[in-house]
Amino acid sequence: MKGCSRLTSLPNKLGNFTSLTTLRIYDYSSLISLPNGLSNLTSLTTFGIE
Repeated sequence: MKGCSRLTSLPNKLGNFTSLTTLRIYDYSSLISLPNGLSNLTSLTTFGIE
C-alpha cells in the first residue's frame, strides 16, 4: 500500500485477508493506529511501515 498521506487508520476488514503473506505500508504520514483485526493475519510473514 502506498501514498495516502491523509489516511489516519486502516480498515478493520483488513483482518479478513487471512491468506495475506506480505503487508508493506509506505507514505502514510498521518497513520496513527492499526486495526485490531491485524491479529487475524495468521499467514503474514512480512510486515513493514515506512
